[in-house]
Amino acid sequence: MMLALVFCAQTAFCQSFDEVANKLKALPGAEMLTLDKDMLKLATSASTDQSANKMMDKLDELVMLNIENPSAETIATFLKEVKTLKNNYSKVAEEEEDGETMLVFGDLDDDGNAKGFIVGKSGKEECMLMYMKGNVSAEELEALSEMK
Repeated sequence: MMLALVFCAQTAFCQSFDEVANKLKALPGAEMLTLDKDMLKLATSASTDQSANKMMDKLDELVMLNIENPSAETIATFLKEVKTLKNNYSKVAEEEEDGETMLVFGDLDDDGNAKGFIVGKSGKEECMLMYMKGNVSAEELEALSEMK
């Protein structure tokens, strides 16, 4: 019986990106976009931002979920779900400032390089969840965590 309770508690508090994204895309105003490697190359060919292009070249997949003008209830649900992420990801940053919260999770090697990472950001104007799969250096991950 105790083992069953522990398992239920773990599954309730630790979810994969897909599980969280599926719940969040059902929220009012949610839109989700998935870009594979070919679509990412097309996007970078149209951009003049060299630092963004450099990072995008390293990605194999990008999934973005966006909710514009979320209600207070939607923001609370968004944060609750994002905080349950696991699936080989460790929380590497959390910041709260001016009513906005940003969480960064990474699948990191011993040198701090990421094979993939997830960024969740919530505020009064939008909630955003982004999953990036690819090889990104520790420096690039740090730069991402400093983005406002």
